[in-house]
Amino acid sequence: MRAEVLLAAIGLVVCVVLLLRMAIGARRRERIDAAVVGSARRLRAQLQGRWRQRRLRGQVKREAKDLIERARRGKPVVDREGNVYRPRSFNGPGSGGEEREPPDGRNRRDH
Repeated sequence: MRAEVLLAAIGLVVCVVLLLRMAIGARRRERIDAAVVGSARRLRAQLQGRWRQRRLRGQVKREAKDLIERARRGKPVVDREGNVYRPRSFNGPGSGGEEREPPDGRNRRDH
């Protein structure tokens, strides 16, 4: 089938659908239009959901691979005391673990 014949057939189908749409009553036309719009929205939401799921699945795979590589080659970024894991960033300002001074300059003990 050539392109001209295909385009002519599509045009004919569109014209027939529009003619039938004009022939039915207003209430029925509104219901059909609402059903078509609802179907189009559901289809769009499904397609967007699948696209998002595929994109996120790839992102999760890359992040997991990166995390596994860091765990294999890197040194731990936490200090372990018994069964307590404490990130080194909790040790105080900088990575040296110095005690923090209160902002008002008074010496006090944290509870």
